Amino acid sequence: MRRTIRTEARKNRSDEPSRMIQTMDHRHHIRSLDGLRGIAILLVFFFHYYPRTPVTPVSLLAGLGWLGVNLFFSLSGFLITGILFDTRMQAGFFRKFYARRALRLFPVYIVMVIVVLAVSAHFGEHPTWWALPFFLYGSNIVGNLQLPLGVGHHIELGHLWSLSLEEQFYMVWPPLLFLLRKRETILRACIAGIVFSVILRAVIVLHPVGMLDVYNELPTQLDGLLAGGLLALLLRSEKHYAILQPKLLRTFIAIAVLVLAACIAKGHTSHWSNPTMRVYGYFAATVAFFAFIALALRPTTWTHRVGSWTPLRLLGRYSYGFYLWHQLPETFFENIIRKTQATVPIIGGPLGAAIVFALSLACAVASYHLIELPFLRMKKFFAYGDEKRAHHLHADQSVDLHT
Repeated sequence: MRRTIRTEARKNRSDEPSRMIQTMDHRHHIRSLDGLRGIAILLVFFFHYYPRTPVTPVSLLAGLGWLGVNLFFSLSGFLITGILFDTRMQAGFFRKFYARRALRLFPVYIVMVIVVLAVSAHFGEHPTWWALPFFLYGSNIVGNLQLPLGVGHHIELGHLWSLSLEEQFYMVWPPLLFLLRKRETILRACIAGIVFSVILRAVIVLHPVGMLDVYNELPTQLDGLLAGGLLALLLRSEKHYAILQPKLLRTFIAIAVLVLAACIAKGHTSHWSNPTMRVYGYFAATVAFFAFIALALRPTTWTHRVGSWTPLRLLGRYSYGFYLWHQLPETFFENIIRKTQATVPIIGGPLGAAIVFALSLACAVASYHLIELPFLRMKKFFAYGDEKRAHHLHADQSVDLHT
């Protein structure tokens, strides 16, 4: 009896690659990746709000919370590249892709911009012409050049850089992938882009060029996005699937963690601005998240079980709105906490962060159901040909970091 069970288990494991390749396409919702989005937004939130003192395991983790954005990039590259590759031969490739992106990203973003302008006007601020490219997904470029916006003095806008970076990726990657067409050619393009990004980062850090910041520009963050794309392509090929064995992936994660630890020790800080982290740590994070996502796709792994945990999956569903709204009222939240802390000291620190988290989540849930979901349902008007035959799709099915 035991021999039969073991034989069956081995058979199931041997069949896993072929089963995953057969189901690895854009029509299938991957539940565990929702949980990874939840982890990513938690990391970002902890980085922005959780107090670093006193030093605790949680505060140390909060110091590395900036890695949440890198996890978002890898998830986006993985899911978007998969969609593009699976649909590249279909009629209306560009029209459908960009219409669906617009329905997912624009509505709540436009509402957020209106709120920002209204709050700024209330405080007597007047936007300059530079606010136009800033809000048209150029905030990372305008911010690096330190151009005057005329708004944002009473409301935090710095986190919008990652939305801009991803939107720039959406402008470049689909046409390039469409032209390359073949899997092998796209694979080589991903690898070339990753190498280019890593080398460019090292050159800029070692030989600074003007105001260019390696943290928030597309060319120097391209490795995370393309590593996700590389994984999407590998998983769609039996020829390449063998290199994604769990043992090797866990080794990647272990080595990446050691490199990150060495960067922290060398630079005496876990912050993203640490020069050693910029040269070595960013790529170590890319490798770790490549392996992390690959493991999350295997039902037998702890990564899959964690990603499938319902609270994390729910948080992942609201991650786009949460990311948009969580920093906008930063000054307002901080003033409330500071005033309350004067009379009730316990309200500061972790409890203060918990209050901000609850308020941000409430905003995200409200914006999702009131703004995002009605537009998501309109994706049916731009359905891909193979989706029309898939009856299990849902209107609110997410497909990337900011989806």
